[in-house]
Amino acid sequence: MNTAGVESRYIDSLTRVFTKEYFFIQARKLLEENPETEFCIVELDVNRLTMINDMYGLVEGDRVLQAVSGSLLDLFQGTPCSIVARIHADLFVFMCPYDKAQLEEVIEQVEDDVRCLSSKLSVDLLLSFGVYVANESDVPISSMCERANLALKSVKGNYINHVAYFDADMRIRA
Repeated sequence: MNTAGVESRYIDSLTRVFTKEYFFIQARKLLEENPETEFCIVELDVNRLTMINDMYGLVEGDRVLQAVSGSLLDLFQGTPCSIVARIHADLFVFMCPYDKAQLEEVIEQVEDDVRCLSSKLSVDLLLSFGVYVANESDVPISSMCERANLALKSVKGNYINHVAYFDADMRIRA
């Protein structure tokens, strides 16, 4: 993921990843330019960030957000057809070609990176992931993100199962 040449208004000043607005533009472009590629959109939530901000201050909370974004940037560096963004506060989103095994490796690596930071704090950081497999290219990107978010909400705060894939029943339960 390369931010060179991108207007500064499209880059989150704290985390150095793209903004939600730029994500929507680029994600649509990726789908249109790669109709044969199956993509996934993954929302990632940093649980307990408020607790870190309260215990250690905003600077430490910002450091956590920068660690998450740094991990994602490192993982997707040089990976074609991928984009990472911060939606708001402690919520990130990324889009990449869908391969379940590779996605599990990405999730595991981000968790390992955050676990290293977590060991320095007395707060056990927990990440939650919601996955939407984008196999319908006519669905608006905002709707794809909402579906990933529904999946994320189904596992938020769950220590055992912290990754969920969207299924149509989630819309009914929401």
